[in-house]
Amino acid sequence: MFPLSARRLMEHLDRKGVKYVSIMHPPVFATQEVAQTTNIPGDEMAKTVLIKVDGKPAVAVLPASYLIDFDMQGNAIGASVALVMETEFRDLF
Repeated sequence: MFPLSARRLMEHLDRKGVKYVSIMHPPVFATQEVAQTTNIPGDEMAKTVLIKVDGKPAVAVLPASYLIDFDMQGNAIGASVALVMETEFRDLF
């Protein structure tokens, strides 16, 4: 059984025709830990990061081994980009 947010994400990916593989793993804090426990390189595993773009909720998807440079991303898209707490997105998932 997947948590609600994972199920909704998979439904969205399915609607968009995105190919993915879902892997069950023990509970961990960081995506890099998932990569280690599943023997998948961090560059081949995606993680989601909850962000705000000009104050609006968004989700960034990137390889598990990457870090987001919020200033660089904001400059690239001409907007303010910031990390937010998951609790701010609770109603969206």
